[in-house]
Amino acid sequence: VEDMTIDVGETKGLAITTDPAENKDSLTLTLSDPSIATIDKESFTITGLKQGDTILTVVGITKDGEMIKKTAAIKVSSVPVRWIKITPNPLSINKFDEYQLASDVGPDKATNKKIIWKSLDPDIVRVDENGKVEGVGTGKGIVLVSSEDGNASTEVTVNVGQPLTGIAVPEVVNIEKGETSSVK
Repeated sequence: VEDMTIDVGETKGLAITTDPAENKDSLTLTLSDPSIATIDKESFTITGLKQGDTILTVVGITKDGEMIKKTAAIKVSSVPVRWIKITPNPLSINKFDEYQLASDVGPDKATNKKIIWKSLDPDIVRVDENGKVEGVGTGKGIVLVSSEDGNASTEVTVNVGQPLTGIAVPEVVNIEKGETSSVK
């Protein structure tokens, strides 16, 4: 039995050998903290459940009735977020419009994929906890998106414009030579 490190959600084979090999089925395997990892005795594998440390104890009985006991330290590590992708980026919306941004967080086996949304320019763009942005002023606003585990972040540029409601100009403007006029 050997010490090992596995990731949360990962399954690895246990390096347990017996002599003779068929005695492997008679072994008793226990973990000091079964909330950290779980053992499948059928396949002699261990799966990480949450970050932490536990001790694997393997007990067997020899043909002479002697108990053999071996232990191994099992470390279960969390898998950090390495990247965050937000689409679309950049985003252009009108003042008072709302838009739901899409997020992709990786790697796939990251332990905690929760992200935190924060507007760095709340007078231009607001963002809720789910990534829905709203244009509240005109200009360029930045939304910061960070992984809860603190290992990755990215920024989204949100351009907020004033919705154009129309343009009116007079049909005819008469200006005499030498005069100036303004169109109102």
